[in-house]
Amino acid sequence: MQQSDRRSERYPSIRVTGFGSVSVQPDKASLIAGVITDGNSAAAAQAENASKISAVIAAIIKAGVQRQDIQTSEYRIDILYDYVEGKQVFKGYRVTHLLSISFLNTALTGSVIDAAAANGANSISNVSFQASNPSAFYLKALSLAVQDAQNKAVSIAISVHSNIMPEPLEIIELTDMEPQPRVLGLQSTSLPAAATPIEPGRTQITAKISALFRYGRTLKP
Repeated sequence: MQQSDRRSERYPSIRVTGFGSVSVQPDKASLIAGVITDGNSAAAAQAENASKISAVIAAIIKAGVQRQDIQTSEYRIDILYDYVEGKQVFKGYRVTHLLSISFLNTALTGSVIDAAAANGANSISNVSFQASNPSAFYLKALSLAVQDAQNKAVSIAISVHSNIMPEPLEIIELTDMEPQPRVLGLQSTSLPAAATPIEPGRTQITAKISALFRYGRTLKP
């Protein structure tokens, strides 16, 4: 055992970074939709907002979204002011109620947006697409990252006329490249003239690793 350790210490090592990426057809969509209402009194603004947001919820459920996939993401009441001749003047109240909406059929995206806008939603944003189960794709990307690291290590060893041990001494998974959804920005204040065309495209699931390899002129696998 000690002899093996001394032998390994005779050889220098090289650290490389490997990247892997898998292109995925997203099957899940999400967006933020809601109602922003201004009024002279907080009660009036709240009542109007509540009526409109209820209509939006009913419409998107009818469009195919499950009620359990609708969640309030933001609710607040703000006091509005104007500035007249340098003085702050009370203007009224603003009630904001935003919903986080998700569904597993990306083909519904345009219909959900149209239904929300047609029934009072005047804020629609953060349209995004993801894979509903990214774990398997991430494992594939991780495997590609290891292969990429091995290829880089071999290439570097060849460039200095050396051999490399294909089995790395160390592999570290780097987590700064988590799968990112594709996000589209969209603001809506009125009903579109035609059905809103939304294209989910493809999303990239990526992985990154750091690996340490031994190399040397007499080193053999």
